[in-house]
This record gives sequence, C-alpha cells and structure tokens, in this order.
Amino acid sequence: MIAAAADALLRRLGVHLYEVVDDSPVVAPTIGQAEPAQVGRPRTAAETVRPRTFDEYIGQADAKARLQTVIQAACLRGEQLRHILVSAPHGLGKTTLARLIADEYGAPLVETTGGQLMKSGALAETLMGLPDGAVLFIDEIHGVGLKGQSEVAEQFYAALDSFVLQGMRDGQPVSIPLPSFTCIGATTAAGRMDRAFVSRFLLVELTDYEREDMVQMVEAMAAKLDGLTLPASAAGAIADRSRMNPRQAEQILAFARDAVTVRGTVELRDVFQRLGLGELGLRRRELTVLGHLQQVGGPVGAAALANMAGVTKTEYEDSVEPWLERAGLIIRTPRGRLITRRGVAQTTTS
Repeated sequence: MIAAAADALLRRLGVHLYEVVDDSPVVAPTIGQAEPAQVGRPRTAAETVRPRTFDEYIGQADAKARLQTVIQAACLRGEQLRHILVSAPHGLGKTTLARLIADEYGAPLVETTGGQLMKSGALAETLMGLPDGAVLFIDEIHGVGLKGQSEVAEQFYAALDSFVLQGMRDGQPVSIPLPSFTCIGATTAAGRMDRAFVSRFLLVELTDYEREDMVQMVEAMAAKLDGLTLPASAAGAIADRSRMNPRQAEQILAFARDAVTVRGTVELRDVFQRLGLGELGLRRRELTVLGHLQQVGGPVGAAALANMAGVTKTEYEDSVEPWLERAGLIIRTPRGRLITRRGVAQTTTS
C-alpha cells in the first residue's frame, strides 16, 4: 500500500588527453574475440578507453561548450585560466575532464586529493612545488572546502585569489609568492562546501548521461579495447546496466574482455551475472536497501538504510541513494525513504 502511494603528493603528469530504460530483459548476444592484443606499454582498460581530446568526449554538451569557451578566451588573452570546480556523482568523468582541460589549455597537470592536502604542511608544499602556469587538479576537493574546515581553506583563499601563501616568520606575518596556477577541483559534495570557497571557482555541474550518449560511449570504449568485438545490440544492454555511468561501463567492458581472453567467446548475460548486475545495474547493496524498505512498509531514515547496506551514511547518500532515486525506485519524504512500485518490482525480479 505504501509502495503504491509512493509510486603521492605531487604526482606530475604530462597528460595528452574522457530515463531509466524499460524493464524488459536483454537477450544476451555473444561477445567475440577480435585480433590478438598488441604488445606495448601496459595500460589499464580505464586508461585505454577514456577520451584524450574534447573531440572524443561524448555528452555533457553544455559543460563542454562552457569549458572550451573559457579555455579559448584565456589563451587568446594570454591569461591564467580561471579556477574551475566540477561537481558530479561518482563515475561521471570529473578526472577525465580535468585532464582534458589541462591538455586543451596546454599546461602541465599536477594531481592530488583533498585528503592529502589536509595533512600538516601538505598544502604549502604542494603549492610551492607547482610549475609556473600549471593546472592543479584536486580530487575530492571537499576535503579542503567543507564547512568548518576553515584553517586550511583560509590559507588556500590567498593562494587562489592572489597566488601568495600567507604564513609566519620570526613571529611576523609574511606573504610568500607562488607560481601562477589554475585549480580544478572535483567534488561529489558541492552542497556541503563552504560558500566562500565555492565562489572562487567557475562551477561546472555534470548531468546524467542520456541513453543515446551512453550507447555511443560504450561503442567508442569497446572499439579501443584490443581483443574485444561487440555485436550491435550489446552496447545498449551494457549502457542500461551501467546506470548511464561511464565508470560502470568501463568496468563491465573490462570484465567482458577478460572473460573473452580466457574463454574465446562469452554471452553478455553471463558477464552481467558474474558481475551481479540486475536489469537496472542494481548490485547487492541496492537490492538490500530495497528489500528492507519493502519489508518495513513505511519510511526509513538514511542512517538505518546505510547500516543495512554496510556503508557509512555519507557513502550511502553519495553513492547508493542517488541512483535509486533517479531510477524511480525510492522517494525521499520528510519522514524518511519510501519504496515505489517500481522498486518493489525490482525486489521480486532481481
């Protein structure tokens, strides 16, 4: 009844650069082996399939157009590219986009994480070691910019605004000049970051991929993988199970290629079964959440659902719940989460 009602620090890289479908089951085609893999320098499947230029980058047309405009403008004026904050759920390509920006701008790229910069002295060491004009990519930048973490953030403000590092020497405040740089931050938690911090960046928000774009992306990824040939119908099935998420699609393709390498050919339904993927790309933890909601029959809080899924409340809200909500399987209410009829259907068919 309820358901019915609810219906490494400083790794320098020279980079040369990446509606929920119907519920009908996919008739799994056979994946065949292409030409033997060429011998060359080792690369992971993820590195191989990601786009290396903006021309190869599929989808996110609005974000791509904005970024190309600000990059071209900075180059024409001979200015340092402005700081950019890329906000998106996990797996939508924030790191890939940062590498594309650095390459398009023609600047060396230095990568780190917000967690690394929270260590004592790490921010100063990182900033002072940057090549002049570099792009500093900070993954999970909310580690620096979350509300209440003002000490590191305040130190970072002067660096972002004026390319100086403020400190103390012999009991006196000093400003140490820094190389000019562009900071590109990636976050899944822009809403929890301090507004003063976010305001220093051009905010670029990546949106869910359209199915058409995701199918095209799967085809492009598969074409780059030696030893894998996909029949025409396979790209759509993989896109559906990927949750329209490039990282998920990469993982499915990588496992499919591994299976083909070992067995010669493999049926796609066997790949999905081995990976534990249901029709909407649901994994065990999501099915656990849906099963608990169905059993309770009423609203349940995020903390309780996170405990059922075996993750922290933050991880649940960042990584588990967003897809369940976008897929129309649950809804959020002031009293808690409710399962929908569509969600109930997944618990009975998966």
